[in-house]
Amino acid sequence: WARPKGYRRALEKALRCYDADPSRLLDCCRQAVYYEDAEDLLAGLHAVARDPHVTVVGAKNRLHAGHDAGGSAGYRDVTLLLTLDTPEARRLGLTAHVCEMRLGLVALAQLETVESHGRYLAWRNFGRP
Repeated sequence: WARPKGYRRALEKALRCYDADPSRLLDCCRQAVYYEDAEDLLAGLHAVARDPHVTVVGAKNRLHAGHDAGGSAGYRDVTLLLTLDTPEARRLGLTAHVCEMRLGLVALAQLETVESHGRYLAWRNFGRP
């Protein structure tokens, strides 16, 4: 399971990307699901969209052929921003809390190495357009 975004990274992102407005951070609570092929990923996407307890409030399709991979340092996935309306979410007062769900392909995830992730971090921190 993915861990929540750490305090230092959340602060860094709020300062760097959102004019120091932490209310714009939407990926503090996050999870990733990886699929063997695009057909399975699409089935997973449809399952999320049909779930009566889930509201998709935003989406990015970085798998689309027209996506400029240079704008995401070559990273490819489908990212959903969603809210949950379940009895537990209501009890905890979290029905308006936005979570990030990344849907990716196993083959692409297996290409990531310590070195490539380091290059991504450098791009994110210094070279992002």
